[in-house]
Order: sequence, then C-alpha cells, then structure tokens
Amino acid sequence: MPQMLKGIWIAVLVIWMQPSFAEQNGGPWEKWSLSLGGFAASLSNDVRIGTPGVGAEIDVEEALGLESSDTVFRVDAAYRFGSSRRHRMDLTWFDLSREATKTLERDIDIDGTIFPVGATVDSKYDLAFYNVRYSYSFLQDDRVDFAGSFGLHVTDLGLAVSSAGLGTAGDAVTAPLPLIGARLDVALTQKWYVRSSVELMYVAFGDFKGQISDILLATEYRAWKNFAFGAGLNAVRIGLDVDAETTGVDFAGSVDSDFVGLLLYGKMMF
Repeated sequence: MPQMLKGIWIAVLVIWMQPSFAEQNGGPWEKWSLSLGGFAASLSNDVRIGTPGVGAEIDVEEALGLESSDTVFRVDAAYRFGSSRRHRMDLTWFDLSREATKTLERDIDIDGTIFPVGATVDSKYDLAFYNVRYSYSFLQDDRVDFAGSFGLHVTDLGLAVSSAGLGTAGDAVTAPLPLIGARLDVALTQKWYVRSSVELMYVAFGDFKGQISDILLATEYRAWKNFAFGAGLNAVRIGLDVDAETTGVDFAGSVDSDFVGLLLYGKMMF
C-alpha cells in the first residue's frame, strides 16, 4: 500500500496541470461530510498482560480462538472551516472487539494466572478506536487538496480470560497516541475522487513505548451532488509496551496489533 500511495501522490503533479473543471461550482471540497459503512478487517494481535517475567505473550486469535477477521460498522466525519476551507477536523470511530470460548491446547499465562491445557476458557478482547485529527491544506485548488495533519489516536485495549475454578485474569487500558501525517484528496473528474492519508508516530519515555501507523487509500464516486459511494483499504499497526510500576500508567503488559481492512461506505456531504 505505501508504494501505491507514492504513485498516486506523484501523479498529482500531472493532474494539477490539467484544465479546471469545477471553478463554476466553487470547487469540489465539501464543507462537511458524514460517511457510514462497513469495515471488513483481517486481524493479528499478540498480547502480554503483566510485567516481563510474569505474563507471557500470546497470539489471541490462535491461543484463545478469537476470529481472525471481523466486519463492523464504521463512522467517519469531517468538517472544513474558514472562508478558504483549508482548515479541517476529522473524526473516526469503529470497534473490533471480539469474544470466544475455547478448550486450551496449551498452557497460557495471564498476569501470573496459569490456565492449563484442557481448560475451557471464555475470553473477551476489546479493541475500539476513536480518532480525532486537524489538518491544514497547504495546496488547494479545484483538483488537488494536499494537507499536513496532527491529531490523537485513542485506542481502548483490554483482555479478560475466565474459567470455572480459576477465576478471571486480564487488564485493560485506554491508550491515546499522538499522530502526525499528511492527507491528499484528488478530484480526477467531477464524479470520481481519490482520498489518501498517511499518519504515524513513535513515543518512548521511561518504560513506556508506543507506536502507530495508519494508512488509508480510497476512491469515491459522487453519484449525486450531496451523496457519494466509496471503497478503500485501511491498514493500521499499533504497538504498546508498558511497565506500570515505573510509568504510573494503570496497566502492565504489551500489545502488538495489526489489521488491514476493506471499507465500503455511503457519504453525505454539503
């Protein structure tokens, strides 16, 4: 996907030189929009609950029987403000939490609690996203909108495992990670648009480490003046490693979460 984005961004120079087609309509960039649709994602998650040497890292899909793919409802909203519409706020929400019941094929260690092979366990893995970002368009005309962005990627993460006679073990954390990036929207024609963005960040202090990358590539067909259909790909990678004893964060463990998914949505705009 990064190579595809690179090719699209380079092609903007060619598109930008083409004759104008939208000046009579005041430009193609809507003041606000609301996108509602489905997100079908393939997931891989490795989780450790507990400080190093206490809990052991497990693949939650393989060890606990959680589905490695899921289709969920997703909301994206955007609002442009200012007379030039160069300022923009974006909001995104979706929830990839899952539950499963499985008879263990090997021992697993959750924060020092050992669930032995052969035990039947109920597990719940929370994975929800709330993203907010601001962007400013450095280059904007009726064909190209190129912006720099910064924001906050908030992720609810949690794992709970329970079994009769053994009780429940697990932990949860809300992890807000800052993001910087770039956004590129291209009007190919009056009907067809390409939307893309790349955001990333790495934060480390003491025994806290967090990293994230979020890449989006989508195409939209504006069927009517105020409604469009869209399809795209979104790839996200999150890494979190926390030692609660030294960071003050009420969580000890690590999470490595990777997913890539297909977006299909309808978009209202004005």
